[in-house]
Amino acid sequence: MLRDVVVADLIGDSPGIAEVRKQVTRLVGRFEAGRLPPVLIEGETGTGKGLLSHALHRASPRRSGPFMDVNCSAIPETLLEAEMFGVERGAFTGAGTARPGLFQAAHRGTLFLDEIGLVPEALQSKLLRAVEDRTVRRLGRTSSEPVDVWVLAATNEELEEAVRMGRFRPDLYHRLAVVTLRLPPLRERPRTPERDRQELELQLALGPVLVMTERYAAAEVEAVFRRAQALCEGIGEMPQLFPALWGIAVFHIVRGDLRSAHAGGERLLRVATQSRDEELLLEAHLALGVALFYQGVLQDARAHFEASISLYDVERHAAHAFVYGQDPCVASLGFLGWVHVLLGHESEALSCIDRALRRLESVDHAFSRAFGSLIAAAVHEVRGDFRSMLTHAEQAIALATEHRFPFLLGGGICFRARALVAEGRHAEGPHAHRRGAGDVAGDRGVAERRVLPRSDRRRVPGDGRRRAGTGRRCPGVGDRRTKR
Repeated sequence: MLRDVVVADLIGDSPGIAEVRKQVTRLVGRFEAGRLPPVLIEGETGTGKGLLSHALHRASPRRSGPFMDVNCSAIPETLLEAEMFGVERGAFTGAGTARPGLFQAAHRGTLFLDEIGLVPEALQSKLLRAVEDRTVRRLGRTSSEPVDVWVLAATNEELEEAVRMGRFRPDLYHRLAVVTLRLPPLRERPRTPERDRQELELQLALGPVLVMTERYAAAEVEAVFRRAQALCEGIGEMPQLFPALWGIAVFHIVRGDLRSAHAGGERLLRVATQSRDEELLLEAHLALGVALFYQGVLQDARAHFEASISLYDVERHAAHAFVYGQDPCVASLGFLGWVHVLLGHESEALSCIDRALRRLESVDHAFSRAFGSLIAAAVHEVRGDFRSMLTHAEQAIALATEHRFPFLLGGGICFRARALVAEGRHAEGPHAHRRGAGDVAGDRGVAERRVLPRSDRRRVPGDGRRRAGTGRRCPGVGDRRTKR
Protein backbone atom coordinates (compact mmCIF):
# COMPACT_ATOMS: atom_id res chain seq x y z
CA MET A 1 0.00 0.00 0.00
CA LEU A 2 1.08 3.60 -0.54
CA ARG A 3 0.81 4.21 3.20
CA ASP A 4 3.51 1.61 3.86
CA VAL A 5 5.96 3.56 1.66
CA VAL A 6 5.90 6.44 4.15
CA VAL A 7 5.44 4.49 7.38
CA ALA A 8 8.54 2.40 6.62
CA ASP A 9 10.63 5.58 6.83
CA LEU A 10 9.25 6.55 10.26
CA ILE A 11 11.57 4.60 12.53
CA GLY A 12 10.84 4.34 16.25
CA ASP A 13 8.11 3.47 18.73
CA SER A 14 7.82 6.67 20.75
CA PRO A 15 4.36 8.23 21.28
CA GLY A 16 5.38 11.13 19.03
CA ILE A 17 6.32 8.89 16.12
CA ALA A 18 3.15 6.80 16.65
CA GLU A 19 1.07 9.98 16.33
CA VAL A 20 2.89 10.98 13.13
CA ARG A 21 2.15 7.53 11.70
CA LYS A 22 -1.58 8.02 12.39
CA GLN A 23 -1.52 11.43 10.70
CA VAL A 24 0.34 10.01 7.70
CA THR A 25 -2.20 7.21 7.39
CA ARG A 26 -5.03 9.76 7.25
CA LEU A 27 -3.07 11.93 4.78
CA VAL A 28 -2.44 9.01 2.42
CA GLY A 29 -6.17 8.32 2.54
CA ARG A 30 -6.65 11.78 1.07
CA PHE A 31 -4.19 10.88 -1.68
CA GLU A 32 -6.38 7.96 -2.69
CA ALA A 33 -9.34 10.34 -2.86
CA GLY A 34 -7.35 12.64 -5.15
CA ARG A 35 -6.81 15.45 -2.62
CA LEU A 36 -3.31 16.85 -2.02
CA PRO A 37 -3.45 19.52 0.69
CA PRO A 38 -0.33 21.58 1.48
CA VAL A 39 1.68 20.00 4.30
CA LEU A 40 3.83 21.75 6.92
CA ILE A 41 6.45 19.53 8.59
CA GLU A 42 7.75 20.83 11.92
CA GLY A 43 10.72 19.46 13.84
CA GLU A 44 14.17 20.23 15.16
CA THR A 45 17.26 19.94 12.97
CA GLY A 46 18.10 16.29 12.33
CA THR A 47 14.66 14.83 12.95
CA GLY A 48 14.12 13.72 9.35
CA LYS A 49 11.95 16.42 7.78
CA GLY A 50 13.62 16.02 4.40
CA LEU A 51 13.33 12.23 4.51
CA LEU A 52 9.62 12.49 5.31
CA SER A 53 9.02 14.93 2.44
CA HIS A 54 10.64 12.52 -0.03
CA ALA A 55 8.59 9.64 1.37
CA LEU A 56 5.33 11.63 1.00
CA HIS A 57 6.20 12.42 -2.61
CA ARG A 58 6.93 8.75 -3.37
CA ALA A 59 3.56 7.75 -1.86
CA SER A 60 1.56 10.44 -3.65
CA PRO A 61 -0.13 10.35 -7.08
CA ARG A 62 2.67 12.72 -8.20
CA ARG A 63 5.44 10.20 -7.59
CA SER A 64 6.18 9.99 -11.34
CA GLY A 65 6.61 13.78 -11.50
CA PRO A 66 9.56 15.93 -10.43
CA PHE A 67 10.53 16.48 -6.80
CA MET A 68 12.21 19.85 -6.32
CA ASP A 69 13.57 20.96 -2.97
CA VAL A 70 15.12 24.22 -1.83
CA ASN A 71 16.60 25.35 1.46
CA CYS A 72 15.25 28.87 1.78
CA SER A 73 18.05 29.85 4.17
CA ALA A 74 20.82 28.81 1.75
CA ILE A 75 19.93 31.23 -1.06
CA PRO A 76 20.73 34.95 -0.68
CA GLU A 77 17.62 37.12 -0.35
CA THR A 78 18.47 38.97 -3.55
CA LEU A 79 18.41 35.73 -5.57
CA LEU A 80 15.58 33.86 -3.86
CA GLU A 81 12.75 35.38 -5.90
CA ALA A 82 14.46 34.51 -9.18
CA GLU A 83 15.13 30.98 -7.93
CA MET A 84 11.51 30.53 -6.87
CA PHE A 85 9.65 32.06 -9.80
CA GLY A 86 12.15 32.33 -12.66
CA VAL A 87 13.53 35.30 -14.57
CA GLU A 88 13.16 36.86 -18.00
CA ARG A 89 16.14 37.85 -20.10
CA GLY A 90 17.34 41.33 -19.19
CA ALA A 91 15.34 41.48 -15.95
CA PHE A 92 18.50 42.57 -14.13
CA THR A 93 22.21 42.89 -14.78
CA GLY A 94 23.60 39.46 -15.54
CA ALA A 95 20.27 37.92 -16.61
CA GLY A 96 21.47 37.04 -20.09
CA THR A 97 18.91 34.30 -20.68
CA ALA A 98 15.39 33.51 -19.50
CA ARG A 99 15.11 30.58 -17.12
CA PRO A 100 12.30 28.95 -15.16
CA GLY A 101 12.11 28.92 -11.39
CA LEU A 102 11.52 26.07 -8.97
CA PHE A 103 7.74 26.36 -9.26
CA GLN A 104 7.92 25.83 -13.03
CA ALA A 105 10.48 23.02 -12.64
CA ALA A 106 8.17 21.24 -10.17
CA HIS A 107 5.13 21.43 -12.50
CA ARG A 108 2.93 18.35 -11.99
CA GLY A 109 5.21 17.27 -9.18
CA THR A 110 6.18 18.33 -5.66
CA LEU A 111 8.01 21.40 -4.36
CA PHE A 112 9.61 21.10 -0.90
CA LEU A 113 10.38 24.44 0.79
CA ASP A 114 12.76 23.75 3.67
CA GLU A 115 13.33 26.41 6.36
CA ILE A 116 10.18 28.21 5.20
CA GLY A 117 10.28 30.43 8.28
CA LEU A 118 13.34 32.22 6.88
CA VAL A 119 11.65 33.43 3.69
CA PRO A 120 11.98 37.25 3.64
CA GLU A 121 8.80 39.14 4.44
CA ALA A 122 8.86 40.89 1.06
CA LEU A 123 8.69 37.54 -0.71
CA GLN A 124 6.00 35.98 1.48
CA SER A 125 3.15 37.77 -0.32
CA LYS A 126 4.34 36.48 -3.70
CA LEU A 127 4.67 32.99 -2.30
CA LEU A 128 1.12 33.22 -0.91
CA ARG A 129 -0.20 34.21 -4.33
CA ALA A 130 1.60 31.29 -5.97
CA VAL A 131 0.12 28.80 -3.49
CA GLU A 132 -3.40 30.29 -3.58
CA ASP A 133 -3.76 31.08 -7.29
CA ARG A 134 -1.44 28.39 -8.68
CA THR A 135 0.21 31.00 -10.86
CA VAL A 136 3.65 32.64 -10.79
CA ARG A 137 5.16 35.68 -12.47
CA ARG A 138 8.79 35.64 -13.50
CA LEU A 139 11.04 38.57 -12.70
CA GLY A 140 10.84 40.98 -15.64
CA ARG A 141 7.56 39.60 -17.00
CA THR A 142 4.18 41.36 -16.89
CA SER A 143 1.96 38.27 -17.19
CA SER A 144 1.59 35.21 -14.95
CA GLU A 145 1.81 31.56 -15.93
CA PRO A 146 -0.08 28.62 -14.38
CA VAL A 147 1.74 25.98 -12.32
CA ASP A 148 0.46 22.69 -10.91
CA VAL A 149 2.57 22.05 -7.83
CA TRP A 150 2.01 20.20 -4.54
CA VAL A 151 3.71 22.31 -1.87
CA LEU A 152 5.40 20.76 1.15
CA ALA A 153 7.13 23.07 3.64
CA ALA A 154 9.32 22.46 6.69
CA THR A 155 10.62 24.51 9.59
CA ASN A 156 12.68 23.96 12.72
CA GLU A 157 11.03 26.87 14.54
CA GLU A 158 7.54 27.52 15.85
CA LEU A 159 5.86 29.31 12.96
CA GLU A 160 2.88 30.21 15.14
CA GLU A 161 5.28 32.18 17.34
CA ALA A 162 6.77 33.84 14.25
CA VAL A 163 3.23 34.84 13.24
CA ARG A 164 2.59 36.34 16.68
CA MET A 165 5.88 38.25 16.48
CA GLY A 166 4.94 39.64 13.05
CA ARG A 167 7.79 37.88 11.22
CA PHE A 168 5.59 35.55 9.20
CA ARG A 169 2.32 36.29 7.41
CA PRO A 170 -0.65 34.60 9.13
CA ASP A 171 -2.48 34.01 5.84
CA LEU A 172 0.58 32.25 4.36
CA TYR A 173 0.95 30.17 7.52
CA HIS A 174 -2.67 28.98 7.39
CA ARG A 175 -2.39 28.26 3.68
CA LEU A 176 0.73 26.11 4.16
CA ALA A 177 -0.37 24.39 7.38
CA VAL A 178 -3.56 22.76 6.07
CA VAL A 179 -1.94 19.54 7.38
CA THR A 180 0.78 19.83 10.03
CA LEU A 181 3.11 16.94 10.90
CA ARG A 182 5.26 17.43 14.01
CA LEU A 183 8.32 15.19 14.22
CA PRO A 184 9.48 14.61 17.82
CA PRO A 185 13.09 15.47 18.77
CA LEU A 186 15.58 12.61 18.64
CA ARG A 187 16.16 12.92 22.37
CA GLU A 188 12.53 11.94 22.98
CA ARG A 189 12.76 8.75 20.95
CA PRO A 190 13.79 5.50 22.66
CA ARG A 191 17.27 4.25 21.83
CA THR A 192 17.16 1.41 19.31
CA PRO A 193 19.67 0.28 16.65
CA GLU A 194 17.28 1.55 13.96
CA ARG A 195 16.99 4.93 15.63
CA ASP A 196 20.79 5.17 15.99
CA ARG A 197 21.32 4.29 12.32
CA GLN A 198 18.85 6.98 11.30
CA GLU A 199 20.61 9.53 13.49
CA LEU A 200 24.01 8.45 12.13
CA GLU A 201 22.85 9.02 8.57
CA LEU A 202 21.56 12.47 9.47
CA GLN A 203 24.71 13.46 11.41
CA LEU A 204 27.00 12.46 8.53
CA ALA A 205 24.84 14.41 6.08
CA LEU A 206 24.83 17.44 8.38
CA GLY A 207 28.61 17.54 8.95
CA PRO A 208 29.74 18.70 5.46
CA VAL A 209 26.91 21.25 5.35
CA LEU A 210 28.07 22.77 8.65
CA VAL A 211 31.67 22.80 7.38
CA MET A 212 30.60 24.93 4.43
CA THR A 213 28.11 27.21 6.15
CA GLU A 214 29.49 27.59 9.69
CA ARG A 215 33.31 27.29 9.24
CA TYR A 216 35.54 24.24 9.47
CA ALA A 217 36.40 24.82 13.10
CA ALA A 218 32.94 25.60 14.45
CA ALA A 219 32.14 23.81 17.70
CA GLU A 220 29.02 22.40 16.02
CA VAL A 221 31.19 20.67 13.41
CA GLU A 222 33.21 18.82 16.04
CA ALA A 223 30.05 17.88 17.96
CA VAL A 224 28.39 16.40 14.86
CA PHE A 225 31.38 14.30 13.80
CA ARG A 226 32.15 13.11 17.33
CA ARG A 227 28.51 12.10 17.77
CA ALA A 228 28.72 10.21 14.45
CA GLN A 229 31.90 8.46 15.65
CA ALA A 230 30.20 7.41 18.90
CA LEU A 231 27.17 6.09 17.01
CA CYS A 232 29.40 4.10 14.62
CA GLU A 233 31.32 2.51 17.47
CA GLY A 234 28.11 1.83 19.39
CA ILE A 235 26.22 0.02 16.64
CA GLY A 236 29.22 -1.40 14.78
CA GLU A 237 28.73 0.56 11.56
CA MET A 238 32.38 0.67 10.49
CA PRO A 239 31.93 1.91 6.88
CA GLN A 240 30.48 5.16 8.25
CA LEU A 241 33.33 5.53 10.76
CA PHE A 242 35.73 6.89 8.12
CA PRO A 243 33.82 10.10 7.23
CA ALA A 244 33.32 10.76 10.96
CA LEU A 245 37.07 10.46 11.63
CA TRP A 246 37.78 12.56 8.54
CA GLY A 247 35.60 15.40 9.86
CA ILE A 248 37.35 15.34 13.24
CA ALA A 249 40.80 15.41 11.59
CA VAL A 250 39.90 18.43 9.44
CA PHE A 251 38.46 20.18 12.50
CA HIS A 252 41.83 19.77 14.27
CA ILE A 253 43.73 21.06 11.23
CA VAL A 254 41.86 24.35 11.14
CA ARG A 255 41.86 24.73 14.92
CA GLY A 256 45.64 24.60 14.77
CA ASP A 257 45.90 21.38 16.82
CA LEU A 258 48.30 19.87 14.31
CA ARG A 259 49.48 17.02 16.54
CA SER A 260 45.90 15.72 16.83
CA ALA A 261 45.34 16.39 13.12
CA HIS A 262 48.45 14.36 12.23
CA ALA A 263 47.37 11.48 14.47
CA GLY A 264 43.89 11.65 12.96
CA GLY A 265 45.29 11.54 9.42
CA GLU A 266 47.43 8.52 10.24
CA ARG A 267 44.40 6.74 11.72
CA LEU A 268 42.44 7.48 8.55
CA LEU A 269 45.23 5.99 6.47
CA ARG A 270 45.28 2.83 8.64
CA VAL A 271 41.51 2.40 8.35
CA ALA A 272 41.61 2.94 4.59
CA THR A 273 44.57 0.60 4.10
CA GLN A 274 42.93 -2.16 6.14
CA SER A 275 39.73 -1.82 4.14
CA ARG A 276 41.63 -1.84 0.81
CA ASP A 277 39.18 0.76 -0.41
CA GLU A 278 40.63 3.24 -2.93
CA GLU A 279 37.82 5.72 -2.27
CA LEU A 280 38.87 5.94 1.36
CA LEU A 281 42.59 5.91 0.54
CA LEU A 282 42.42 9.01 -1.64
CA GLU A 283 40.66 10.96 1.15
CA ALA A 284 43.08 9.63 3.80
CA HIS A 285 46.14 10.69 1.78
CA LEU A 286 44.61 14.15 1.32
CA ALA A 287 43.83 14.62 5.03
CA LEU A 288 47.26 13.44 6.18
CA GLY A 289 48.94 15.53 3.47
CA VAL A 290 47.19 18.70 4.67
CA ALA A 291 48.21 18.04 8.29
CA LEU A 292 51.85 17.54 7.23
CA PHE A 293 51.72 20.64 5.02
CA TYR A 294 50.73 22.87 7.92
CA GLN A 295 53.42 21.25 10.06
CA GLY A 296 55.97 22.24 7.42
CA VAL A 297 56.87 18.65 6.43
CA LEU A 298 56.51 19.50 2.76
CA GLN A 299 58.20 16.52 1.10
CA ASP A 300 56.01 14.04 2.97
CA ALA A 301 52.95 16.16 2.29
CA ARG A 302 53.84 16.19 -1.39
CA ALA A 303 53.98 12.38 -1.47
CA HIS A 304 50.50 12.10 0.05
CA PHE A 305 48.97 14.66 -2.31
CA GLU A 306 50.46 12.83 -5.29
CA ALA A 307 49.10 9.53 -3.97
CA SER A 308 45.62 11.02 -3.62
CA ILE A 309 45.71 12.44 -7.16
CA SER A 310 46.87 9.09 -8.61
CA LEU A 311 43.86 7.32 -7.06
CA TYR A 312 41.27 9.83 -8.28
CA ASP A 313 38.89 8.76 -11.02
CA VAL A 314 36.41 11.39 -12.18
CA GLU A 315 33.66 8.86 -12.95
CA ARG A 316 33.86 7.08 -9.58
CA HIS A 317 34.87 9.87 -7.24
CA ALA A 318 33.08 13.04 -8.43
CA ALA A 319 30.42 12.54 -5.73
CA HIS A 320 33.04 12.86 -2.97
CA ALA A 321 32.52 16.62 -3.01
CA PHE A 322 29.03 16.10 -1.58
CA VAL A 323 30.15 13.54 1.04
CA TYR A 324 33.29 15.30 2.31
CA GLY A 325 32.48 18.90 1.41
CA GLN A 326 34.98 19.45 -1.40
CA ASP A 327 36.35 17.76 -4.51
CA PRO A 328 39.46 15.77 -3.44
CA CYS A 329 41.19 16.16 -6.81
CA VAL A 330 40.89 19.96 -6.72
CA ALA A 331 42.07 20.08 -3.10
CA SER A 332 45.05 17.76 -3.66
CA LEU A 333 46.16 19.59 -6.82
CA GLY A 334 45.80 22.95 -5.09
CA PHE A 335 47.85 21.95 -2.05
CA LEU A 336 50.43 20.19 -4.24
CA GLY A 337 50.83 23.41 -6.21
CA TRP A 338 51.31 25.28 -2.93
CA VAL A 339 53.99 22.77 -1.88
CA HIS A 340 55.81 23.13 -5.21
CA VAL A 341 55.91 26.92 -5.12
CA LEU A 342 57.18 26.90 -1.53
CA LEU A 343 59.95 24.52 -2.60
CA GLY A 344 60.85 26.80 -5.50
CA HIS A 345 59.33 24.63 -8.26
CA GLU A 346 57.38 27.38 -9.99
CA SER A 347 56.56 25.60 -13.26
CA GLU A 348 55.28 22.51 -11.41
CA ALA A 349 53.20 24.76 -9.17
CA LEU A 350 51.58 26.52 -12.13
CA SER A 351 50.90 23.17 -13.78
CA CYS A 352 49.07 21.92 -10.67
CA ILE A 353 46.99 25.08 -10.39
CA ASP A 354 46.14 24.92 -14.10
CA ARG A 355 45.00 21.28 -13.73
CA ALA A 356 42.93 22.18 -10.66
CA LEU A 357 41.22 25.08 -12.44
CA ARG A 358 40.49 22.90 -15.49
CA ARG A 359 38.96 20.29 -13.19
CA LEU A 360 36.80 23.00 -11.61
CA GLU A 361 35.24 23.73 -14.99
CA SER A 362 33.37 20.42 -14.76
CA VAL A 363 32.69 20.46 -11.00
CA ASP A 364 29.15 21.51 -10.12
CA HIS A 365 30.09 22.22 -6.50
CA ALA A 366 30.35 25.84 -5.41
CA PHE A 367 32.46 25.23 -2.30
CA SER A 368 35.10 23.35 -4.34
CA ARG A 369 35.21 26.17 -6.89
CA ALA A 370 35.67 28.82 -4.20
CA PHE A 371 38.29 26.69 -2.42
CA GLY A 372 40.22 26.18 -5.68
CA SER A 373 40.27 29.92 -6.32
CA LEU A 374 41.55 30.53 -2.79
CA ILE A 375 44.42 28.05 -3.20
CA ALA A 376 45.31 29.61 -6.57
CA ALA A 377 45.51 33.01 -4.86
CA ALA A 378 47.87 31.54 -2.24
CA VAL A 379 50.20 30.10 -4.89
CA HIS A 380 50.33 33.37 -6.84
CA GLU A 381 51.14 35.25 -3.63
CA VAL A 382 54.27 33.15 -3.12
CA ARG A 383 55.20 33.72 -6.78
CA GLY A 384 54.82 37.47 -6.33
CA ASP A 385 52.14 37.64 -9.05
CA PHE A 386 49.80 39.90 -7.11
CA ARG A 387 47.54 40.73 -10.07
CA SER A 388 46.67 37.03 -10.49
CA MET A 389 46.41 36.71 -6.72
CA LEU A 390 43.85 39.52 -6.65
CA THR A 391 41.85 38.00 -9.52
CA HIS A 392 41.54 34.60 -7.83
CA ALA A 393 40.82 36.14 -4.42
CA GLU A 394 37.95 38.13 -5.90
CA GLN A 395 36.58 34.99 -7.57
CA ALA A 396 36.62 33.23 -4.21
CA ILE A 397 34.93 36.20 -2.54
CA ALA A 398 32.16 36.28 -5.17
CA LEU A 399 31.39 32.57 -4.82
CA ALA A 400 31.63 32.61 -1.02
CA THR A 401 29.34 35.64 -0.82
CA GLU A 402 26.75 34.15 -3.16
CA HIS A 403 26.64 30.81 -1.36
CA ARG A 404 27.34 32.06 2.19
CA PHE A 405 30.63 30.28 2.93
CA PRO A 406 32.04 32.42 5.79
CA PHE A 407 35.39 30.60 6.10
CA LEU A 408 36.24 30.96 2.41
CA LEU A 409 34.86 34.51 2.35
CA GLY A 410 37.23 35.49 5.14
CA GLY A 411 40.16 33.81 3.42
CA GLY A 412 39.35 35.55 0.13
CA ILE A 413 39.15 38.94 1.84
CA CYS A 414 42.53 38.36 3.52
CA PHE A 415 44.22 37.41 0.26
CA ARG A 416 42.61 40.32 -1.56
CA ALA A 417 43.78 42.72 1.15
CA ARG A 418 47.38 41.54 0.93
CA ALA A 419 47.30 41.76 -2.87
CA LEU A 420 46.08 45.36 -2.63
CA VAL A 421 48.88 46.24 -0.19
CA ALA A 422 51.46 44.57 -2.43
CA GLU A 423 50.23 46.69 -5.35
CA GLY A 424 50.62 49.86 -3.28
CA ARG A 425 46.95 50.35 -2.35
CA HIS A 426 47.72 50.68 1.35
CA ALA A 427 44.52 52.51 2.29
CA GLU A 428 42.32 49.51 1.44
CA GLY A 429 44.40 46.57 2.63
CA PRO A 430 44.85 46.45 6.44
CA HIS A 431 41.21 47.06 7.39
CA ALA A 432 40.00 44.46 4.92
CA HIS A 433 42.54 41.95 6.24
CA ARG A 434 41.27 42.36 9.80
CA ARG A 435 37.67 41.89 8.63
CA GLY A 436 38.61 38.79 6.66
CA ALA A 437 40.47 37.27 9.59
CA GLY A 438 37.36 37.84 11.70
CA ASP A 439 35.22 36.00 9.15
CA VAL A 440 37.65 33.07 9.21
CA ALA A 441 37.82 32.86 12.96
CA GLY A 442 34.41 34.22 13.94
CA ASP A 443 33.97 33.68 17.66
CA ARG A 444 35.32 30.14 17.50
CA GLY A 445 38.87 30.86 18.64
CA VAL A 446 40.44 29.67 15.40
CA ALA A 447 44.14 30.41 15.24
CA GLU A 448 44.49 32.62 12.16
CA ARG A 449 48.17 31.78 11.95
CA ARG A 450 47.21 28.17 11.23
CA VAL A 451 44.71 29.04 8.52
CA LEU A 452 46.44 31.78 6.57
CA PRO A 453 50.03 32.85 6.05
CA ARG A 454 51.60 34.80 8.91
CA SER A 455 52.16 38.45 8.43
CA ASP A 456 55.97 38.44 8.64
CA ARG A 457 58.73 36.94 6.45
CA ARG A 458 57.99 33.91 4.27
CA ARG A 459 60.66 31.20 4.25
CA VAL A 460 60.96 28.01 2.34
CA PRO A 461 60.91 25.50 5.24
CA GLY A 462 64.19 23.78 5.78
CA ASP A 463 66.59 26.05 3.94
CA GLY A 464 66.01 29.48 5.50
CA ARG A 465 65.66 31.28 2.15
CA ARG A 466 63.25 34.18 1.80
CA ARG A 467 60.81 34.04 -1.06
CA ALA A 468 61.50 37.11 -3.15
CA GLY A 469 58.74 39.65 -3.34
CA THR A 470 56.36 38.09 -0.85
CA GLY A 471 57.42 39.28 2.58
CA ARG A 472 55.48 36.45 4.27
CA ARG A 473 56.17 33.07 5.80
CA CYS A 474 54.68 29.64 5.22
CA PRO A 475 51.11 29.09 6.43
CA GLY A 476 51.24 27.85 9.98
CA VAL A 477 54.92 26.96 9.62
CA GLY A 478 57.74 28.32 11.72
CA ASP A 479 61.33 27.35 10.99
CA ARG A 480 60.67 23.64 11.32
CA ARG A 481 62.90 21.64 9.02
CA THR A 482 61.40 19.84 6.06
CA LYS A 483 62.01 16.08 6.06
CA ARG A 484 64.15 14.87 3.19
